[in-house]
Amino acid sequence: MGFITSLSKHSLSKISGKLNEYPLSLFLRNLDKSDYFILKDYNLDCNGNSSVIDYIIVSKYGIFVINSKNLPGTIAHKDGKWIQKINGSENLIENPVLETYNLVNLLK
Repeated sequence: MGFITSLSKHSLSKISGKLNEYPLSLFLRNLDKSDYFILKDYNLDCNGNSSVIDYIIVSKYGIFVINSKNLPGTIAHKDGKWIQKINGSENLIENPVLETYNLVNLLK
């Protein structure tokens, strides 16, 4: 049994990546080591394509794939598209659920 989990985060801060990832890292670090095995920044190469999975958690409860994002502004889903709204402009972004789903399929 496996589960797909996609976490989408945004920050008002100009400080990127690592600081905003800290609460997730802290949560994962406090999981019982006898029940959970955690892989961080797992590099996956398949058919010439390379991807990085932020976290893979293996436990007796399932395999969890976490693909965390640190995007400033507001993230919205409109008309089947994912949009990042920042400073009055809108940018299309990759569907984070589909991205995580594709990463899980590459792992299979």
